[in-house]
Amino acid sequence: IADLWTARYGELWVVVGCISNPRKETLSGTAIDVPDRFYQLIVAQEGLDVRVQAVLFEQTVEAGTWAARHLITVDELEALTGLDFLPELPRFIQDPLEAELPTRLWPVRWQDLLRQFLLRFN
Repeated sequence: IADLWTARYGELWVVVGCISNPRKETLSGTAIDVPDRFYQLIVAQEGLDVRVQAVLFEQTVEAGTWAARHLITVDELEALTGLDFLPELPRFIQDPLEAELPTRLWPVRWQDLLRQFLLRFN
């Protein structure tokens, strides 16, 4: 996120968190909840254009799972967490933005992908 999307969209706000298991399962011998699901909310602003995407993963998600299959609306994420993620936006911007279900992850530029590949494998 930090490397690819900031190169394309500039400044981003990323919120990550977990949703605890309703059965209150804990780590053995502790009072630490075992989360049921994990989420990411990513917000980018280019001038007056604000874009947002939310992704929700189950605890049992397998490595390499395509994140686009886990896109949800911000409204759905707010209902699951009880949080209001974009309270500073005016309602006429916030309501349609939070209700929209993205059909894919944000695109990145091929040159940014290539740069990341070279940085990791050189």
